[in-house]
Amino acid sequence: MWGDGIMDRRITKTRSQGGEAMGFLDAIKRLFSGGSGSAPASAGDPYGIWFHFRCKKCGAVVRVRADRRNDLNREDGSGALVLRKDVMDNKCFQLIRAEIWLDDNYNVVTSEVEGGSLITREEYEAAQTAQEAAAR
Repeated sequence: MWGDGIMDRRITKTRSQGGEAMGFLDAIKRLFSGGSGSAPASAGDPYGIWFHFRCKKCGAVVRVRADRRNDLNREDGSGALVLRKDVMDNKCFQLIRAEIWLDDNYNVVTSEVEGGSLITREEYEAAQTAQEAAAR
């Protein structure tokens, strides 16, 4: 279906003719990035909860989105919310298994992480900044 390049030719033709500036692929990108291209995904994402992990093997940091509607389970008895997630970094491809318990306000109560650790957003951003500086 997509292999024939027809859609790509249509988008290129529309842009080269001075037509609509936003093509089909731009609309798809905007849909999955949570709204406008300049806003962070979390700003237009009312159902997303973001978790940040550091790989125990290589130290790579990973940001993972969990959907409040689909990814959380309410445990019998206690009624607490639990998220079980398998995460993989893109450096050494080590599997990180996480079980995170949340209260009704989606705050982390406790967590068990194998193969890595749960880190704060600030730690994640600092690691990203350091990685970008090292790449320059």
